[in-house]
Amino acid sequence: MSDAAVPNTEQPPVPKTLAQKILEIKNAVGVVSKKGKFGSEMGGGNYLRIEDAVVAVNKLMSARGLIFTGSLKSVSQKPHEKTGKDGNPARSGYITSVLMEWVLENTETPEHRMWTFPGDGYDSTDKGVYKAMTGCRKYAIINIFNLPIGNDVEEHGSSFEEGKDKQRNIAKSKIADAAGRGNKEALDAMSQIEPERILTITRPEEMNGHYIIAGGFFAAQPLQTFFEDTGCKPVRSKQTGKLGWKIPAEYEKGLVELCRNLKIEVQ
Repeated sequence: MSDAAVPNTEQPPVPKTLAQKILEIKNAVGVVSKKGKFGSEMGGGNYLRIEDAVVAVNKLMSARGLIFTGSLKSVSQKPHEKTGKDGNPARSGYITSVLMEWVLENTETPEHRMWTFPGDGYDSTDKGVYKAMTGCRKYAIINIFNLPIGNDVEEHGSSFEEGKDKQRNIAKSKIADAAGRGNKEALDAMSQIEPERILTITRPEEMNGHYIIAGGFFAAQPLQTFFEDTGCKPVRSKQTGKLGWKIPAEYEKGLVELCRNLKIEVQ
């Protein structure tokens, strides 16, 4: 037998293109666990949080040899005014707006793509720029990889409206059953299924004007998103036992405007 080395005829694997990797990540992100929880007033259920999607995409990018970097192109600030107890405008902080350029690089090929996205952030101290950059990064990733936000269509039916009706009916059935057994959370939720579209705002003295309490109608997804994205906290009234939201006072103007757009009366 000859001792001559046998030549290796196997071809090295062809590196995947940047477009192929973006598509792979778009398809793979569907496995992200939905850790967000709707409140009982929304009928329960899970949804995909933006933070969960971003974490999942970071891991998928690393596994595929992609590098995602951003550079700050411009920054601007404008005062965010609120009305003081004396009825006069009072400056409470700044809304910071940024414009960032994001670059996605493929370490296996000399490919890269660039996008430009805006971002906004509010803060009363020196964190506005960082909040705006964080928000910009989140929504850049969502748009670049076309991430699904909210409940998947297949969980709710062939059309969005059909899915909403099906989910609403299931939720009502479960809540009604629990309410019939005397479950207090379910009783609270039952009172929110078809409530009057009125949101009440109170200003407890012990909060010294730093927070307001919103009560009443919450059964609208934009309101839930507003409460969660602005760091509001759910609270329960000691007097009535009903659920409400503790909201930083600087967000009151935005809340009132959102309710106006949703045709929700504010008292």
